[in-house]
Amino acid sequence: MKIKKTAIYKFTNNQSHKTGAGFDPSLVAECQKNVKYLLEMIEKTFPKHYEILDGITKIKPTI
Repeated sequence: MKIKKTAIYKFTNNQSHKTGAGFDPSLVAECQKNVKYLLEMIEKTFPKHYEILDGITKIKPTI
């Protein structure tokens, strides 16, 4: 879990300062990876909160 925390911290720290470099497409994959890590951490530390998040993010069919 320490590697995941470090990756989240590094990503957040690096992206919290505007560099003026414009959009970097490689950020999409990096962001997806870190969101996955965050959700895994929430699931382990706050299962009830994770269940709520999981429930509201499910795609519900429209009739």
